[in-house]
Amino acid sequence: MAVENTKQLVASSVMLKKHLFLQKAIRHLPGNATVVFVDAFDVLFQRPIEELRLVYEQLAMPHWKVQGRWPVIYGGVPWN
Repeated sequence: MAVENTKQLVASSVMLKKHLFLQKAIRHLPGNATVVFVDAFDVLFQRPIEELRLVYEQLAMPHWKVQGRWPVIYGGVPWN
């Protein structure tokens, strides 16, 4: 029983950390900013997928023009 409780605490800690990270990452964004936060547990999209694509292209296009590849957007900044 103690092992199962420890696993549950670890899982809860990981889930809390990802939400705290998300809160920190988006706190300076405007209220209508498009945010995509996807993990292995749950996915929720509340904006049309077309808007998601357009915003990604807007953020990624400068990187693509210089690097010749589409970047991963992490924390609103292209990297890779």
